[in-house]
Amino acid sequence: MRLSTFTTLSYVLFFLVVQAYPNHAQAQAQKEQPRIIQDSRYKSAVGHHRRASYSKALEVYRAMLQTGKNLRSIDSLLLQRRIAECELGLQKQSNPEPVTVTKLDQNINDPRYTSLGAFAMNDERTLYFTSPRPKSAKAKGSSDGLPDNVCVSRRATGSSPWGKVTAIKYSQLNQGVLGISTDSKNMFIFSGSNDIFVQELDQIAREIKFVPIDKALNLNIDKRFHVSSLAMTSDRQTIYLCANDEKVQGGYGSHDIWSISRNPDTNEWGEMVNLGEEINTEGEEFSVSILPDGKTLFFASDGHKGLGRCDIYRSTYVDSLGVWSKPLHLGYPINTPNNDLYYNPVFDSPNHAYYSVERPDASGLYDVYFIDYQGEILSIEEQDARRRAAEAAEAQAQKEAKQREYLAALQQIEATPIKPAEAAIMAQKGYSAFPKDSASAGMKILLRNVQFAKGGTGLTPESSKYLEPLYRLLEMQPHIRVRISGHTDNTGKPAVNLAISKERARSVVNFLVKKGINAARLESGGYGQTQPIAPNTTESGRIINRRVEFVVIK
Repeated sequence: MRLSTFTTLSYVLFFLVVQAYPNHAQAQAQKEQPRIIQDSRYKSAVGHHRRASYSKALEVYRAMLQTGKNLRSIDSLLLQRRIAECELGLQKQSNPEPVTVTKLDQNINDPRYTSLGAFAMNDERTLYFTSPRPKSAKAKGSSDGLPDNVCVSRRATGSSPWGKVTAIKYSQLNQGVLGISTDSKNMFIFSGSNDIFVQELDQIAREIKFVPIDKALNLNIDKRFHVSSLAMTSDRQTIYLCANDEKVQGGYGSHDIWSISRNPDTNEWGEMVNLGEEINTEGEEFSVSILPDGKTLFFASDGHKGLGRCDIYRSTYVDSLGVWSKPLHLGYPINTPNNDLYYNPVFDSPNHAYYSVERPDASGLYDVYFIDYQGEILSIEEQDARRRAAEAAEAQAQKEAKQREYLAALQQIEATPIKPAEAAIMAQKGYSAFPKDSASAGMKILLRNVQFAKGGTGLTPESSKYLEPLYRLLEMQPHIRVRISGHTDNTGKPAVNLAISKERARSVVNFLVKKGINAARLESGGYGQTQPIAPNTTESGRIINRRVEFVVIK
C-alpha cells in the first residue's frame, strides 16, 4: 500500500523518532529509540508543539534538557531538535508570508476520511485527489479498511463550493494520484503495490483507461522503488519523482527526489539521477511538483530545518552553475508543526496552490487546503536574500542572548572570592580567568569549587553552578574544543588516585553532554597526583591540588 500508510500509527511514530537524528542514518535511528518519547512531560510538550503553541512547548523541552537526569545523547539530540523547531516556529509566526491559507469545504475534507495529493485543473473547477471513500455515498463509518482511490470533485465556477466526491474508477486495490503533467495532459496513478499508470486527462470524461507507464511513455521505472510522487515538465522531457531506494544504492535517505530525462534525439529515457545533497537529506523527501518553467521545484521534506515534521520547500535550478539552489522554507502560515505534503501549484496560476496538512489531533488524517499568494510572488533570489537577512538577524540575536547567559553564569561564580594564596598559584602556573567575550586556543582555566562525592567520582549538586560558565562558553562558541583533566593530591595509592582523577574528568564531560554539548568537542584525561600545582605538605595545598581544569585545544 502507498498513501494509506500515512494513516497508520506506526508511520506517525516513525516521523517522531527519525527526526531525532539530524546527523545519523535512519537505519541507526531505528536501532536505538529515544526513551523520552514515553515521558509524560515530553508527550505534553509534543501536544503543544503540534498545536503551534511553540512557547509552551519550548518551556517543557528546555526544562527537560536542563534538568534531565541520565539523559542519553540520543535523547538530548531529540530535545535540541524540538527546541530548534519551536524557535523557528516563533520566528516564522512573527514574520508571516503574504498568503492566505483556507481549508476546503466538508465535501473535500470529510472528517471521517483522509484527503491527500490534491491537484486542481487550470480553471480550478475540477479537483483530483486521493482518499479512501466508500463505493456508495450512502455508506457510513470511518475510512478503516477502505482502499485509497482516485477521487474527483467538480464545481460550477472557480469560486463556488466543491461538489460531490466520487471515485473515477473504484477499486479494492489501493489507487491514488501521483501527479499531473505540467502540460495538464496526463495523470499519473499508482495502483496496487509499485505499479504506475497513466490516464489521458482529455479522455477522462469518455473513458477511464489506466495505461501502464512503460506502454504510455515507453518508460520503465525499477519496481524496487516505491514512488510516492511524480511530476513531468511541460516539454515532457524530464520527470521528477520521489522514490524510496531501500533496495537500490545511490540515495541519501528513505525517499529521495530523482530525475529521469529523455534524449531529444533518440527519444529514449536515461537513467534515474539523484538530485543530490542540496535537495535530498537523510530524512524523507516525500512529494514533488514543478512549475511550467521547468526550473522551480516544490517538495516536502522532514530533513531540512523546519517546524516539526515534513514542511514545504522551494528550489530553483541555476542554469549557469548546473545546480539546484538551497531550498527555501515557505514559511508560515503554509508550513505547520505537522506534516505538510503534496504542494501542487495551479500551472496557469502559480500564485494558487493546493496541499495536504496533517490534522493536529494525532489521528493521522489529512485535509486539503487552498493557498492564495497576495501580490507578486518574490523571485527565489529575493526570497533567498530575505531569508539570509532574517537568519543573520536571528543568529545575532541568539549570539547576544548566549553572551548574556554566559556573563550571568560568570557573575555567580565571581561572587565567590579567591583566596590570595590560590590566586598567586593560578597566576604563577599560567591559569587564565574565564574570558569576558571569547576563549582562544591554549587558554587554561581552573574549574574552582567543583566538588565530588567524598571518596567518589560523582559531582555534588552544588557543583553544577560552577560548571555552568564552561557550558555557556561552549554553547556561545560552538567551534571550540576543550580537554578536561582531573588531578588529585598525594593522599592514598597512586594507582587509585589516577583512576579517580580520570573518572572525575569523565563526570564533567558527562555533565556537559547531558546539557547538550556534542561529545566530539570534549576530551578528558586524568593525571592523579603527578601534576601538583601546590605543595602537598599542607591541607590548603592538597585542597588546591584536588582540582579539575580545562584547556582550549582548538
